[in-house]
Amino acid sequence: MAYSSVADVKVVLQIPAEIADYDTELEGCVESADAIIDSWLLQRGLSMPSPVPKNLEDASKCFAAWLFRRRRNYQESTSSFWTEATRFFNAYVDAAEEPHVGSV
Repeated sequence: MAYSSVADVKVVLQIPAEIADYDTELEGCVESADAIIDSWLLQRGLSMPSPVPKNLEDASKCFAAWLFRRRRNYQESTSSFWTEATRFFNAYVDAAEEPHVGSV
């Protein structure tokens, strides 16, 4: 189950949808980004949710953008993508681990 799509990552990277030159590489980046998320969820004892929550979709897009830029140009700062991805991921984890109001 993919948390995001190539089209989603293109929006983050500001790559026009009609340009398909990077689609195969971006697909690999999405798969790797989702693997990062899956691993982090498992480390916290959380299962992979279905349907995909918006925070995990956004984390996947940002992780994939980070991977794509990092693989292509080490001189360019990619830390903003990583920072945003971890913020989205942590927001999901915090909400998932927070006890629900009214629970015993």
